[in-house]
Amino acid sequence: MPPILPSIGRGKEVAVLPRLNWDLWQGPALRKLFRDNFVHYNCDWFWDWGNGELGNNGVHALDVCRWGLGTGYPIRVDSAGGRYRYDDDHQMPANRWVPFGEYSYSALLNGSFGHKPASGYNASG
Repeated sequence: MPPILPSIGRGKEVAVLPRLNWDLWQGPALRKLFRDNFVHYNCDWFWDWGNGELGNNGVHALDVCRWGLGTGYPIRVDSAGGRYRYDDDHQMPANRWVPFGEYSYSALLNGSFGHKPASGYNASG
């Protein structure tokens, strides 16, 4: 089971870290003032720079499923989810339901991808 990630809290505007080129780090995203909960790993939880735990580590679990099933890529993927535990700056759904369809079979991945649901049950991966 993957580790349960803590809340990233509410970030405060602070001076940019001396070793960080904040303008370069943001890439083509809209410019934001630096907050103490943006970098480095937490950037995955903000829409401007990341795609959540599903895109960060979940894709590797999905690959293992595809390899085990001996299939190619899906034709269509849906995703639904929400945030049910922390009230913080995290912008991505912490819990996602992801059905993969339009195969010759139906594959389903249902996980909480790093954040423990409020119920206490963790169905990661």
